[in-house]
Amino acid sequence: MSTLEQLRVDLFDAERFMRMDAIQQIANIGHVPLLIEGFLHWDTFVQQVAADGLLDAGSDAVPALIPLLDHDTGKVRIEAVRLLGQIGDASALGPLAKRLYDKEHSVRLAAIDAIGEIQDPVGLALLKPLIATGDVETRQHFLEAVLAIGTRPVIEILDHILSSDPEAFIRQQAALGLAEFGRDARNTIPTLMQALNDAAGDVRSAATTALAEIGDPAILALVDALGGEHAKAAGRALTVIGEEALPELKAAFEDDDYGMAMAAAVVLSEMRALDILIGGLRSRNPITRHVAEAALENIPEARDALDEYRADGDSRSV
Repeated sequence: MSTLEQLRVDLFDAERFMRMDAIQQIANIGHVPLLIEGFLHWDTFVQQVAADGLLDAGSDAVPALIPLLDHDTGKVRIEAVRLLGQIGDASALGPLAKRLYDKEHSVRLAAIDAIGEIQDPVGLALLKPLIATGDVETRQHFLEAVLAIGTRPVIEILDHILSSDPEAFIRQQAALGLAEFGRDARNTIPTLMQALNDAAGDVRSAATTALAEIGDPAILALVDALGGEHAKAAGRALTVIGEEALPELKAAFEDDDYGMAMAAAVVLSEMRALDILIGGLRSRNPITRHVAEAALENIPEARDALDEYRADGDSRSV
């Protein structure tokens, strides 16, 4: 009897220590067919060591694991799906896609996770039909999977989720996902702007984070919004973004449109941008001087500068 034949006999021995020794030797050898037998074994210790051995075998184990995706037992299908995801071989994507429609919910979730874990762009095309379908748990797993894949086409999916998913925590994660793409996500600025008015504070905060990461294009859009119906939301976002928004806010503060100038001045006051506001008191533009004075009115630190400005005005009028 060969060594492998003896190991197979020992793998099914009545004595557990014999089984344990056999599967550990099989794992050390990396013999995939015997590891598959161990994977299907009734002994949970043998199953675990076999699974670890198959994971170590990597791509060599993929052809042997794929048939197990059609196994009658859901637990076997789940474990095979998980192993294929952990191995990360893209050749398993097609077979894994069939498990997206498995009769068992847990297998479907595992398949979503595995496809995301493989991190291949092909996986995104396989997952995309599931967008905005299923229960909350399915949508959450879908979102995590597409974020794991992380290619630029994911941006469109995240935009859709942010604008349409009924669950606040999923919308929040979509916005934070967009933040990871930075400037590449600039086409989602309109959706992120809408999200600044979301009923959930966590979503509003995540949208602000994303807009800040997008940078200049988002800041310009936020400043423009100061003159419209979403002025308060845009102002809050600009305040959070902070110093990076100052050049565009200064330009709006010096605008000839009174409403825009006043809205920018309010944001600058909230940011305590005193140098800009106090400088506005010396502007030749009367609108700039007026909105600067109004914005500084309630800032104690600006009291001396404001009193001096008003005193100069009184002396000029005498």
